[in-house]
Amino acid sequence: MEIRSIESSFQENDNIIEGYAIRFNCTSNVLYDKEKRRFFKEIIDREAITQELIDNSDIKFLFNHDKERLLARRNKGQGSLNVEVREDGVYFSFEIPNTSIGNDLKEMIRRNEVTTCSFAFSDGDNIQWDFSNREVPTRTVKSIRGLFDLSAVFDAAYSQTEISCRSIAEMVEAQTKQTETQTDESWKQELNNYRQRLNDESRTN
Repeated sequence: MEIRSIESSFQENDNIIEGYAIRFNCTSNVLYDKEKRRFFKEIIDREAITQELIDNSDIKFLFNHDKERLLARRNKGQGSLNVEVREDGVYFSFEIPNTSIGNDLKEMIRRNEVTTCSFAFSDGDNIQWDFSNREVPTRTVKSIRGLFDLSAVFDAAYSQTEISCRSIAEMVEAQTKQTETQTDESWKQELNNYRQRLNDESRTN
C-alpha cells in the first residue's frame, strides 16, 4: 500500500467537506522509494481508476490516516462518503459529523492549519517509467488495484487539488443548477433534431 498527499485550498463554510483526493495527469512533487532507495515523481493516469472500482471498495475518510479518527465511509457504494471519478480526478464530499473529530477538523480548516488531502492505494501492474531525468525519473501509474482511504493531512506530495467546506444548501443548489443545465441542453438537442427532420422532409417534397 502506498500513500500520497495533495496540497489543498480550504474554504470555510458550514456542513460539507469536499474536494479532490486524486488529480489525473498531474506531476507530483519529488517522492522517495524506501525499498529501491531512489527519488522519483509520479503521475496518475486518467484511466488508472474507475467508478466500478470505487463502488466495489470500502473507502474511509480519516484524519491523518488514523483509523480511530473516522469522518465518513463508503462501503460497496453505500454510506456517508460520496466518491466520484470525474474527468480531472477523484472527487469526494461528505457531511461533517457532529463529533469531536469533525468539529476539530472544521476548525483547523477555518484556520488554514489543514491544507492537504491524502490517499492510500495499491497500484496495478501497468506502470510506465520515464528515465529522461536519470536523477529523478517519472513513473506514470496506468492502473490502481485498490483505493483504501482518503485523509485530511498536513503535508503534500501533489500540489493540484481543491478541498473546501460548504453548506448543504449550496450543495443542493449546485446540483439543481446542474440538472437544469442538463435538461436545457437536452431540450435544445431535441429541438435541433426536430428542425432537421422538417428540413429533410421539405427537401424530399
